[in-house]
Amino acid sequence: MATHPIEELFPSAGFPNRSGVSRLRRRIARDLEGRSKAIQAESGDDAELALARQILETAGCTKADLVRCDESMLHFRIADDTEGTKLTSVIFARQCLGKLAEDHCRAVKLEYLERDIARARHRRRTYIFPHSLWALLDD
Repeated sequence: MATHPIEELFPSAGFPNRSGVSRLRRRIARDLEGRSKAIQAESGDDAELALARQILETAGCTKADLVRCDESMLHFRIADDTEGTKLTSVIFARQCLGKLAEDHCRAVKLEYLERDIARARHRRRTYIFPHSLWALLDD
């Protein structure tokens, strides 16, 4: 029986059962898939991605890297070494960014969102837009 490369890296002796290996395998596959989609999104011109980058740049998060990109969310990692900054990741729901891009009150709502993220930089580790998404995320 041939072994999977993941099992070579993490032998099953380190896990109490084989389900631990398969969970790890699924999680690594999901992460790799999300990162490859993030790289593809970087190369394409995506309206939601451009809007998210604009929001983060205006909020003062200039060192933001797209970590995961799927059909429902954009996940950015913030690398800010300013003293007192706690924010390390920002997650945007694509559907909400699309609605925001088409909204006629876009300028006011963007200004509010940018101000909210700028305030959250010193208070929270993760910022999620919209806030109601907190309940849906299990990680």
